[in-house]
Amino acid sequence: MKATITFALFILGTLVASATPLELPKYKYASAPVLSAPASAGIFSTFQAHRKQNGVALAWTVNTAVEEFVIERSYDGSYFETLDHVPPATGARNRYEDHTVLPGYIYYRAKAVLADGTIDYSVTVMVRIVRHG
Repeated sequence: MKATITFALFILGTLVASATPLELPKYKYASAPVLSAPASAGIFSTFQAHRKQNGVALAWTVNTAVEEFVIERSYDGSYFETLDHVPPATGARNRYEDHTVLPGYIYYRAKAVLADGTIDYSVTVMVRIVRHG
């Protein structure tokens, strides 16, 4: 789902300034146990997250050779912290598990670093962790 907002400034009924549409962040929300989002038209083909016991499992595929992945996590959807640096998998799917989660909404993304220094981000996915009992 993509949403845009267009800003316009009116003073005494006269249009003074208009800004180009602002694209909102690409967050995929779901309460289902597995969250999957199609990646942007960049390096990532898929990026998925799902609850696994007391943590979160991430899995993704890419369509080009990558030097390393940087796994990032956020509890507010804005500020992301680096969790780990992960080498690319020898197989088709890359995987990572986060065992240090707190209850609430957790946002994940992966940063791909190519040999020439180019960086590309996956889509951001959200997983809801509910504390039971």
